[in-house]
Amino acid sequence: MRDNHPDNPPPDLNALINIGLIVRSRGLDGQVKILPQTDLIEQFSRLKQVYVRSGEEIELLTIASVQFIRQTPYIRFNGVDTVEAAERLRGAEILIHRSQRKSLPPEAYYLDEIQNFLVVSTTGEALGSLKDIEHLPASDLLVVEVRSGGEILIPFVEQWVLEIDHRNKTIVIAHEPSLWDEDNKPI
Repeated sequence: MRDNHPDNPPPDLNALINIGLIVRSRGLDGQVKILPQTDLIEQFSRLKQVYVRSGEEIELLTIASVQFIRQTPYIRFNGVDTVEAAERLRGAEILIHRSQRKSLPPEAYYLDEIQNFLVVSTTGEALGSLKDIEHLPASDLLVVEVRSGGEILIPFVEQWVLEIDHRNKTIVIAHEPSLWDEDNKPI
């Protein structure tokens, strides 16, 4: 089951990202159901190997096959060929190296590429830093942690987010007085 070998050094955990969670086994041949932690589920079909983390243990597994049923990936790993072996993987994370992820168009970003960027208004007011992105049906929302310890949500749409500056690590948003208190300080 394990592809770890003394010639393969342990991975740099900071270089790995979680793209899925093994939720259960399926069938009798060791196939597992994956709950994707990415919007780009098609990337599962092009992966040859992934890291699987269960607790503190990380192992490199080779993918034997990937099947999609109603936009849900099901994976069979080499060496995992029984229900019992698959069940031992339940709850484990599927990790890949950052270099393995799909390239995005210029106007799209992975959260880790812009996380902790300073969010400022067009008037130069600093609101706080980008903590997370919430995915909602209407639009994504930037979750900005403000200096007072709270959070504000900003629609991640063109009329609100005017610029993402990688060089200066800032996100410029349209000035909106409702985001400031009566003393003109970020809420």
